[in-house]
Amino acid sequence: MKPGMITWDASKDAAANARENLPALAAEYIAHGVATATPAASLEELHALRLATKHFRYTLEAFQPVYGKPLQRWLEQLRQVQTFLGDINDCRVALERYEKAPEAEHFRVFVHERLETRRSEFLEYWRVHFGTPDRLRRWRRFLGPKVPALASGRSRQRSDRQAKPS
Repeated sequence: MKPGMITWDASKDAAANARENLPALAAEYIAHGVATATPAASLEELHALRLATKHFRYTLEAFQPVYGKPLQRWLEQLRQVQTFLGDINDCRVALERYEKAPEAEHFRVFVHERLETRRSEFLEYWRVHFGTPDRLRRWRRFLGPKVPALASGRSRQRSDRQAKPS
């Protein structure tokens, strides 16, 4: 199976398929990000993570009806990752475009400084929101199979609210 692909079981509904497949997809995405979100990452590697983030986010958005409004907080974190990585890629493209233009030296310095600032901001954001084992557990708990009703009779909905991405 190709990375990032969902194995769809036609005998199950969308919610069951989502809850069986998306935790592993989240783990795969986060592992890719942890391996990439380092100061040594190349701009090409960061761009590949940007594309992976986009695909992961779009997949989750397709299952919005399954997870409801609580999914929005998680999607916002992915949008922020995309914003950082998109800005970094824009800087990369600008530097490549004006690489051989002697009159653009001040512009290149400005863009390079912006690129390094955005890279630092991205790395810190990733560390806080995705870079710990606890974050992966939260993603898996939120996306995963329904848990049995709690002793007090509370439903999964209650535990979903508790599994905030923060």
